[in-house]
Amino acid sequence: MKKSRNSQPTQQFMDGEDSKPVCPKCGSHNIRKNGHIHNGKQNHQCKDCGRQFVEGNQKKYISVVLIM
Repeated sequence: MKKSRNSQPTQQFMDGEDSKPVCPKCGSHNIRKNGHIHNGKQNHQCKDCGRQFVEGNQKKYISVVLIM
């Protein structure tokens, strides 16, 4: 018997509402795919409010230093 290359089980998507992206503005699950952003991540658009977003993005703040 051959041993599989990956001994760890693959993650399966769950059926139901938890597997779909949720709109960060209105909380709707009525979402469509809307292309990709510059680094290849999937862009989504809410069909209810029109908000575009990337699922699972992290807010990254850039500190501003003023030199006078």
